Amino acid sequence: MRRYGIVSGVLVAAVLLAGTAQAISQGPGGRLYLAGMTTSGPTTTKLYSIVLDQNWNIVGGGGGGGAGQIYHGTITDTWAGYSQQKETAGCSPELETYAGSGYGKIVMGAYYNNSPGSTTGQQTLDVLRITPDGTPGLSIQSLGDGRARAGDDCHTDGGLWAVPDPKGLYTGGAGRYSIQVNDGGTGTWDYNHQLVVRDTNGDGDVTDDPNDYLAVLHSEAGLYGQKKDQEIYGERMYTKQYGSGNTVYYYKNTGGTITRTQFGPTLSWMTYEVGLAAGEVKDQAGKSHQATWTVDYVGDSDPWIVLLADWDDDGDALDAGEYHPIYGVSDANVSPYDDPNYYTGDLELVKNADGKLFLLVSRNDSPTGGLIYVLELDDNGDYSLGFSGIHAIMATADGYVFPNDWGESEIEFDSNLNVPIPEPTTMLLVGTGVLGVLGYIRRRRMN
Repeated sequence: MRRYGIVSGVLVAAVLLAGTAQAISQGPGGRLYLAGMTTSGPTTTKLYSIVLDQNWNIVGGGGGGGAGQIYHGTITDTWAGYSQQKETAGCSPELETYAGSGYGKIVMGAYYNNSPGSTTGQQTLDVLRITPDGTPGLSIQSLGDGRARAGDDCHTDGGLWAVPDPKGLYTGGAGRYSIQVNDGGTGTWDYNHQLVVRDTNGDGDVTDDPNDYLAVLHSEAGLYGQKKDQEIYGERMYTKQYGSGNTVYYYKNTGGTITRTQFGPTLSWMTYEVGLAAGEVKDQAGKSHQATWTVDYVGDSDPWIVLLADWDDDGDALDAGEYHPIYGVSDANVSPYDDPNYYTGDLELVKNADGKLFLLVSRNDSPTGGLIYVLELDDNGDYSLGFSGIHAIMATADGYVFPNDWGESEIEFDSNLNVPIPEPTTMLLVGTGVLGVLGYIRRRRMN
């Protein structure tokens, strides 16, 4: 009966939509986390979340006043002198344990509980595991304080962010973390370390012993070293670079050796605050290829979300036809703030159960306000649906809070598809087992 009800409901919806613009396709539903730094008073990272249904609407939302948005708490940064305190890279919430619409475990980096380090005069970055719930207040567990030192490579002085790798494909195994360190121990902010760490001696700290540092890259002098966003996808960690090499790079870890490869062409200098998303797209033959999405000023004039796709599988998107603007100022407008620009703090790629691609976009134009919206993408990563493929999720104008007072807010989406659903046969076996136990208890009572 329920199946027939669903089918009839779909038919009614199709009739109502006939002759009108096609609505955006359904997503998987799940929890969307939003984090950002604020410098009003002590530097803090504030964490919020909303739950999205399959129609991309906020559960419990509507009616204004920020309905449905949950404030989880604040992480106070103890290094008030950090020169990049408004950057969002360090406060990027990255899921380590998935829970869909529930509450997963998040890992991020912050200057949380240390005094300035003694190695370079800069404070070390803490690796934090954060467990939110439905009330203000966060459960915060320190996974590493970054104080180990053996030469210039084993420390997190001047670190920008720390991220988990739940699948272990980039870092090389479960229980490992990737850390970005900005400064090679010289105090010049011109070097970068890429670190892979884990708790090798079982003391609860992934950074306090030289043996915890399993892979190190310290060869990026002169890149001006600001990583604006990062995304681990499979065996690669993509980063959005800002400075003299303003583009998308990726890192690979092979047996403890980390290498860096330029993935995309040089982007406009005006995109210094934007994030990226990473995933795969399909060509006309249905073959999958690695791709990223970020923002660029096309012709240094108009901001566009751009697709960088490695169509020839040569390890980069530098060839003709592999850089493609997909959404910009001439496309659909759902509010005065939806056009991408250098305040597009983050992008997140999402798939539904049918494999359809969606791009979540977070932007925040201080002081006019912020907006999170979703685009329905084509299989090849392009956007072609005009007004019908975009849906506004939340905006400052509706009372929702965007926690960053500089402009960029980071997002992380925990899809309901991340949570395994028991197969019908498994449910049948479990149900049969329960009935058997109940029958056994009943027979014993009768005897």
